[in-house]
Amino acid sequence: TKAPYYQHLRALCSFTELDEDMQYVIGCMTLIPEQGIRKKAFAVLTEIEDLDNVNDLIELGYISNSEADIIALHPLISDIAADDIKPSYNNYSAFIENIHTKNLSFGMYSDDWKLTIGISTRIIQNIVKDDISAYIKFTEDSFSLMDTHEDINGMYLCVFKLESILRDKEVGTNNDRALLLNFRACLKITFENKFLQAEQLQKKALNICEPEENPLLYANLNMNMGVIYYDNYFPRKALEYMEKAVNMLDKTNIDTANYYAMLKNYCDVIAANQEYGKAISLLEQNIVKARAVGSAAYPDLLFDTAVLCFISKQQEKGIEYMEMSAAEYKKINAADKFYDRLHAYSVLFRQNKVEFSEDYYLE
Repeated sequence: TKAPYYQHLRALCSFTELDEDMQYVIGCMTLIPEQGIRKKAFAVLTEIEDLDNVNDLIELGYISNSEADIIALHPLISDIAADDIKPSYNNYSAFIENIHTKNLSFGMYSDDWKLTIGISTRIIQNIVKDDISAYIKFTEDSFSLMDTHEDINGMYLCVFKLESILRDKEVGTNNDRALLLNFRACLKITFENKFLQAEQLQKKALNICEPEENPLLYANLNMNMGVIYYDNYFPRKALEYMEKAVNMLDKTNIDTANYYAMLKNYCDVIAANQEYGKAISLLEQNIVKARAVGSAAYPDLLFDTAVLCFISKQQEKGIEYMEMSAAEYKKINAADKFYDRLHAYSVLFRQNKVEFSEDYYLE
């Protein structure tokens, strides 16, 4: 039923007759979600010098600008433009790498993650893959951002695309295949509740991983195996794998966004074994590092440390960390998250005869 519309629009829209700069703008717009993007944000991502071509394309009717400074393409026009211009990884590398950088900052606070995931999804689906290694890396790092924000459809899309590419043994590396197995294990345990399948996939990932090529990947795989065991009530096995992960991080002195999440998981298991002093000490080291790089994990770590202090009957210290945590949640406008976490630990607070006023901390 859309065929006549496509035919009429294709006759009206001669994208290949536009000059090179306008084609670049239109090509980038085909990778923007239907909801659109602010003009200034688009200029930053595409690295265009000014908005003249954007404004000209609005005047010509190719780009819509019906709401303030939001620009967008109609889905039909986007489809036709993508088919005519065929944006590829190499020809749009600056734009794609700017999105890639945002994917890599999944542990940092960002208020535009929905847009980043939307653009990443369209790139993964539609870009011409003339640099397959770069495409694989982009898709792998997109999965991490989608996992952070529980974008289920996006996560399954990444796995589907990687599986289809890595079937060719001449493409990718053993570590790419290990990471794909890790992604599949994540989906099995998180959304399908299949522990045994997740365990098997994660073991396969560890067996083919080459740690000398990517020590952070090896640490991640061990940590994720530990989390799988911990969440399924195998604390000793969990500790065994998590210790391997932390030892690898210590040897290589790696400091990345997910470094904090891995150490937090390790501390949870240590605390479960009632080694509260060791867990609190590690979290405090984590706090210093997270604050130094502005990690989104910083308020969470403060809150987690406060909880462990209350569990270990260090009430005064717990209150101090809770106050710091509340102030940091307020800075990033994450009051709802703070409320939810307070409610989750309300029994613990009552046991310690401590009451926290949400209004006192966040208003």
